[in-house]
Amino acid sequence: MTKGDKYYLFFDGYSDQFGGPNGKKFMKKKYKNLLAQNSSSKMKDKKKNLSIKLQEWMGSNGSEVEQVDDITIFGIEI
Repeated sequence: MTKGDKYYLFFDGYSDQFGGPNGKKFMKKKYKNLLAQNSSSKMKDKKKNLSIKLQEWMGSNGSEVEQVDDITIFGIEI
């Protein structure tokens, strides 16, 4: 481990949420890409960005979708 490394522990809750234009799951690939896109952001900004993206995803098909799984994300920067 070196200074600046970032590690994440997460479960499938975020990627299992339904939404989007077709009411489908967010999916792991899209979730990992989202983490990668925010890799240079500060941790508190990542939290905000992940929350905003999820709210957009779950409400983007014209009606709010109910959360179907618990969401746990733990991130640490060395």
